[in-house]
Amino acid sequence: MTITDILQFSGILLGSLGGGSVVVFGLSSYLGKRWADRMIERFKSQLQEGLESHKVGLRKSEFLFQKEYEAVSALWTLARAIHPGHTRNGMDWEDAGGDVAMNFGWIEGKIDDYLRHHSASISDEFRKELNDLRHIAGQGKVFDGEPTELWESGGDLLLRVEKVAQNATDALRIQTRS
Repeated sequence: MTITDILQFSGILLGSLGGGSVVVFGLSSYLGKRWADRMIERFKSQLQEGLESHKVGLRKSEFLFQKEYEAVSALWTLARAIHPGHTRNGMDWEDAGGDVAMNFGWIEGKIDDYLRHHSASISDEFRKELNDLRHIAGQGKVFDGEPTELWESGGDLLLRVEKVAQNATDALRIQTRS
């Protein structure tokens, strides 16, 4: 065996092994790319589904926030409608409570209307408080005791409605910060 024969044999051996490795390399490259492309497409699909889910959740949150905002605004409208304002000279807190008490039947109806329209948009805490106030107004419209007790009850109702409205506003503001 001469050096030429050895080189020829080595060339043939390397050529056949090298050709096979080129085929194996090419095939593995092709299959690896297809596998990677499929994984990337699957991952993109999962990301898209997650994004759509978050978009739907955001739209729902925006809708609920809008309803809560409307409910709080309507609660302030109710509180301002109940407030008697300054209707005569020398009017004091007892007079204001008396004016509120004289409208207990109307106030009961207004609170009931509010609850009918906004109960789904307010918290259980605010709904319970407003139901209590509606009950006070309902009892007050048929009250037959001392007028001073009725006036105190009217003043208490006025303060409590405004407090519920303020607490609802505060809760809404806290929600916007998070």
